[in-house]
Amino acid sequence: MNIVTQQTITWTLKLRRWTALLTTAIVFLFWIFGAYLTSVSLGHVGIYSGVTLLICLSGLCLIGVRRRIPVLPIGKVSTWVQVHIYTGFFATAVYVVHVPKIIAGGNFEGPLSALFVLVTASGFYGIYVSRTAPRRLTLVPTQFRFDQIPWHRNKTFEAAEGTIATMTESPDLLILKSYYQLSIRPYLQAPLSLRYFVYPTATAKRNLLAGMNDLDRYFDSPARAVASKLASLVRFRDDLNYQHAIQLRLRLWVVIHSCLSLLLVVWSLVHAWVAIGMIGS
Repeated sequence: MNIVTQQTITWTLKLRRWTALLTTAIVFLFWIFGAYLTSVSLGHVGIYSGVTLLICLSGLCLIGVRRRIPVLPIGKVSTWVQVHIYTGFFATAVYVVHVPKIIAGGNFEGPLSALFVLVTASGFYGIYVSRTAPRRLTLVPTQFRFDQIPWHRNKTFEAAEGTIATMTESPDLLILKSYYQLSIRPYLQAPLSLRYFVYPTATAKRNLLAGMNDLDRYFDSPARAVASKLASLVRFRDDLNYQHAIQLRLRLWVVIHSCLSLLLVVWSLVHAWVAIGMIGS
């Protein structure tokens, strides 16, 4: 892809985003005008905004279902994703109008408003992670399927164990074997840590490779060949860890956001039923 084509695609995406934002703003202004008409006609603005929110939340859940069933012949999934995002923006603006304060008081309305804020925050995080994760995944030379990462991890450890098992007894190889047992083996055996999941860095890889470089002066050619293979396995494991962390973020976000959204819709339905009952009484 040449530079001109890439710039054209970038500008097209920016134009689409600004057009979508402008359209969402215009729709919201019309909605505000509808709220004004409801108010001057002595209607209940709370019901007007609440029903709008309930429709938006239900629509967002349905759009989420559409995203997970790509075979349905009702438009591109990418289009529905954009509809989902900007409907979420619109619902957030309506929510700000609907509630007297962001986190309401009361034993029922308080947790409900906190849940809405939590769902909204997870939605914005989803926009961020879905925009940045694909680019970050391409930073490593090899791409891995999420369900195959444990298999690759086991194979990496087996390859390292096999390499050590074939070493002959010599002073320099014994030094390398000792370093493997104390430092490299625990690294290759360890599962993905919570710390790495939150903030993935190559610090562990760099420390292990630096340790082998420090020992390099003690090695002859056979030991250097073994050390080079172990270094390659450490680098490969680091790539696996990075892919695992980023892909796991995407998967966990989808599950958490979906569960919270469903809970919010159910809770909102109960809230609407109670509110209508109180108005009618």
